[in-house]
Amino acid sequence: MLDAEPKAVLVSLGFAGGLDPALRPGDLVVAGTYRHGDGETVGDANLAARVSILLVCLGIAAPAGVVLTTDEPLLTPDSKQRARAGGDHLVVDMEGYWIAGAAQARGVPHIGLHCVVDDADVALPDFVSRVATDPHRREWIHALGALRSVGAARDLSILARRARTAGWVLREAAWAVLEAVADGALPGGAHVAPESPSTSTMPPSGDR
Repeated sequence: MLDAEPKAVLVSLGFAGGLDPALRPGDLVVAGTYRHGDGETVGDANLAARVSILLVCLGIAAPAGVVLTTDEPLLTPDSKQRARAGGDHLVVDMEGYWIAGAAQARGVPHIGLHCVVDDADVALPDFVSRVATDPHRREWIHALGALRSVGAARDLSILARRARTAGWVLREAAWAVLEAVADGALPGGAHVAPESPSTSTMPPSGDR
């Protein structure tokens, strides 16, 4: 997508799993930088700080901080605690590092907005892992299989409600950011390439 036509700014939206215990479902985070494992970080902390201040001025609480990108979902509170230990990660996702890295390599400013679906002390059901690791992303097949269990059906219903809330929060924040880009308050201009938030009931990281 970035190579198809010139872009002045890339805005990406995504669900996330909370790593900071203070964050609750529905809370918004602006990605200052992304880290994959113990590797280098990518991102623009200064731009993220500007976006955070802009959103706060509009009544949308959105701290800027480090997003951890993992290859597998973090399903348990213990795995989330280990991921945060010794670091300053606010949330976890499974794509942000790669999106931000692709934009950075092409000199395109990137704004990453993430909304918490599962907080740090919440365990995700096993079928979330099956969805995230299925190369065909057959979400509904795994979800229907999970409905055979009363407990899993309840968990799916909770995730679906949280995902809908997160989608609404992301849309509101995205519109505010895009309007600021159009007005010249943030980098960008005529060409804006927003990445659509996932509409799936499965969170993508520990968010998925």
